[in-house]
Amino acid sequence: MVPTVNTPFFHFNAFSSGVIKGDIRKESILNISRTTVVTAIKVYLGLLLLAFLVTQTPSQAAEPPHDRLADHIATVCKAGCVDSGLLKMALRSVRDEQRVDPLLLMAVIQKESSFKQRALNTQNGRSVGLTQIQVRWHRDKFDTHDYYDVFQNLRVGAEILQACQKKYRDTRSALWCYNGHQKRGQVLYADKVLKTYQLLKEKHVLV
Repeated sequence: MVPTVNTPFFHFNAFSSGVIKGDIRKESILNISRTTVVTAIKVYLGLLLLAFLVTQTPSQAAEPPHDRLADHIATVCKAGCVDSGLLKMALRSVRDEQRVDPLLLMAVIQKESSFKQRALNTQNGRSVGLTQIQVRWHRDKFDTHDYYDVFQNLRVGAEILQACQKKYRDTRSALWCYNGHQKRGQVLYADKVLKTYQLLKEKHVLV
């Protein structure tokens, strides 16, 4: 005899099957919920990272430091000016090799040539270059015949200034010595150089 729908056996199987299917559906829903939450968290964290990068990197990233030396040269020299980067390297070289204050030498350069690399003065002999070296007296100090070479010119100028500082000790007398012991304009020359030296310090023109 075939069991009817109302038999306990049928009811048990139907109930068990429903429970199992219900559990499977619940488990599937839980898995989907977990996946959705994890995905949402990842998206949220990604958006936070993107927002951080956008606010931090743009203009701050590759902006070069401000060149105060170039700005200063531009206020004094209008044409034939020495490159500020090249001048910095030469000043650092004489600072390290000859222990000369680069700002003081820079002040001398401003007074002598106004930062014009190929400055030439034939009024009292032949003074050349940034530091206005009298070639007839100091030719033997050069390692080249290019007296306008920035490194060579500054090296010789620093050597002369250093010798004057060792001889006279005080800066004012050393500057008079550098200027060739010229009595005419002696005080004015030293005052102008020292005034420029102080200005360079105040403007934080660093080498």
